[in-house]
Formats: sequence, structure tokens, C-alpha cells
Amino acid sequence: MQHHSVDVFVDTWDLLGQSAHGPRSSASMERLNPNWFDYYPRLTWLRVERFPPRGSEELHGITMPAEVRKAGEPHFSSGTLPNAWKMMGCSTAIAEWEQSRRRPYDAVIKIRPDETFWSDNLMRHLDAATHRIVQRQGSMQLYHSGASIDSSFQVSDKYAVGTSPAMHYYLSVWKGMPTLWKEWATRRQNSSARLVTGSTEWKRIPVGERLLRAHMRGATFPFTTFI
Repeated sequence: MQHHSVDVFVDTWDLLGQSAHGPRSSASMERLNPNWFDYYPRLTWLRVERFPPRGSEELHGITMPAEVRKAGEPHFSSGTLPNAWKMMGCSTAIAEWEQSRRRPYDAVIKIRPDETFWSDNLMRHLDAATHRIVQRQGSMQLYHSGASIDSSFQVSDKYAVGTSPAMHYYLSVWKGMPTLWKEWATRRQNSSARLVTGSTEWKRIPVGERLLRAHMRGATFPFTTFI
């Protein structure tokens, strides 16, 4: 992003949680204690919350239904609530900053700081996608990373960039989660779908990046992968 002036918004937990991916997966919770301004000289906004004991199951007034949690096990349900809450927090902070400046950002970038996924190649593609967004102002659009996902039923919650209105919608999955869970449970009950060998029902379980895909089906703008 060397050709752009970048403001950094960080919303995170005081603990680094477990990862279900890659050789650097954490075996236990680690306390987060960085020197923020060394990492982010352009830090504009920061919130660090203490992670509650049952934060993967219920958080800030929203409870993940037991049926969804069980279907999403073993790896991809525990981070759904915490990640969606932090996405919403950043969106709210960015919107307030934009209102105070009386203009939207030319582009908004979402980065989930999993070093397991980051690479120089991904950074080049993200930078190119950001440049396209900035150059094509006037229409809502969004790019997300196709790395480590199947874009036919997932949307990346790791890396995305888009116009400000498009990204605010992308980041607002928190608001729509209860409705998406209810729709999934109703559809599953009506179809008597079960997770059996050879079934594709697991692709529709609304957790993690499958939940984000379900949320993005309601988007009124185009979105596609940048890598």
C-alpha cells in the first residue's frame, strides 16, 4: 500500500485464540501485548477487549444456537462470534471517522492477522485490487481473497478490499447472523437434510466463511476473488 495514505483501525481481543489451520496453529491461548505504534505508525483507532469465558458461544447479546454450533464442529464454529463482533466494531469506528471527516474512504481493507496465510504474493494481489477500487470510484464493488477457501460456498474473512459502502455491508455480518441461523435451521428441518457421507449439506452450515458467503448473497453489488 506504499502509494496510498492508510489509516489503521484495530479491534481485537486480549488473547490470541486457537487456529484450525496450518503448522503455526496455536495449542493454547496467548495473551496479546504488542507495542501498537511500533506495528502501526498510522494507528487511527484501537480497541482491545477482554475475551469472555464463553465468548465463542454467546457474545454481546447474541447466542449461537446449539444446533449450529454442533453442526459446525470441530473447527469452524468457535471463531464465528468473536470475529464477526470485531468486524462490526471496525465498521462502526470507520463509519464514525468518515462522518467526522464528511467523506468516505476511497477504499477499505479488511485484514485478519493470521500470519499462516500472509505471503508476498497475496500482498501484491491485494495491493493491485486496492488500486482498482481507488481508480474506479462511483460504483460499489468488493474483492476478497480466494486463498484457502472454496469461493463457490465461502467468502474470505481473512482479506478483502472494496469501496466504503461495500465493505460496510461485508463487515456487518454480525447484524444478520441470527436471521441466517434461523433460515438455515428452518431449511434443514423442512428438507430433513442430514450430514451423511457424500452429503454437501456441510457447505451450507452458517459458520465462519460459509456464514459470510450466506451474508454476501444479500449484497446488491458485485464481489469476486482477487487471487
